[in-house]
Amino acid sequence: MSAEATGPNKAVHVISRPEGMVSVDNFAVVEVDEPTAPTAEAPVQLKLEHVSVDPYMRGRMRDAKSYIPPFALGEPGAGGVVARVVAVADDGETAGLAAGDLVVGMLPWVLRQNARPDGLTKVDEAVLGGASSSLLLGVLGLTGLTALLPIEKFSQPEAGKVAFVSGAAGAVGSVAGAVLKAKGCTVYGSAGSDEKCAIAQADCGFDAVFNYKTVGSPGEGLDSVLDGKAIDIYYDNVGGEMLDAVLARMAPNGVIICCGAISQYNKKPEELYGLKNYFNIIGRSLSVHGFIVTNWANEFPAAIGRLAGMLQAGQIPVKETVREGFESVPAAFVDLFKGANVGKMIVSKL
Repeated sequence: MSAEATGPNKAVHVISRPEGMVSVDNFAVVEVDEPTAPTAEAPVQLKLEHVSVDPYMRGRMRDAKSYIPPFALGEPGAGGVVARVVAVADDGETAGLAAGDLVVGMLPWVLRQNARPDGLTKVDEAVLGGASSSLLLGVLGLTGLTALLPIEKFSQPEAGKVAFVSGAAGAVGSVAGAVLKAKGCTVYGSAGSDEKCAIAQADCGFDAVFNYKTVGSPGEGLDSVLDGKAIDIYYDNVGGEMLDAVLARMAPNGVIICCGAISQYNKKPEELYGLKNYFNIIGRSLSVHGFIVTNWANEFPAAIGRLAGMLQAGQIPVKETVREGFESVPAAFVDLFKGANVGKMIVSKL
């Protein structure tokens, strides 16, 4: 692979499990061997071009059973990537991939590696229209799908309905707000800085957004934007006190879409927030939906087509925070939990 190598091959290993807030010290960037020539067992040789870091990965750092296995200590982390095919084996099943192809998939955090074609999706670069291929990890990838599909499946957004999105300037929240707005809702949100609030309103279609760090309480912030209105659709990215405050302000027969609970991910079990307004789910006949977006994988191609159409129509934003260099993966991941990103956090120029 010498023609492609521009330095030593590297991997990002998970070396310890955090207690409380995740730290760069939980990771190590290590030099690893260059991949051998591709073989029948791993017939596709790849170089990563973009790495996605996402809040759900915090759960994989716990040694606990979940919908996805925990990261193994001393081994590379893994997640969504965009990669370029460098070479393919002559005697392997490569699913039609060839050198030079652009692919997306879930792969280990190893800069150059051999892989099986299972789970790799070839991308027609024409669909990008000259835009960065990092969009395949954001608006046109799992981030956009995570916003769009549960809104379509669980709620009936339309003119006259009120929607609220927490994490309004985040990767998923910014797209969710734009989707709800495009479907006719009045959309309110929360974000962690005045700058993020302004961006969500100016670029993502939100009607009003409050800074949850400067209000007296989540309820106070909600009342400041709702002005007495009840919430029909809540897209929840943060959980905790915000979810509790929303439960007290939901309309009868309202819908709550539970995407994440980033406010709780770094807490110890005894520190987790307990809901006080739980019984409003019963009394107001609320529907609460959790989901794993990859369970709808067979619907991804058509849904990406819908997202691309909305993107071309200017209905959904492209918001990215880009860190450069493979060594930046640990810090980029940690910064998600410090609120350092606007939109999708991507590591590029690897």
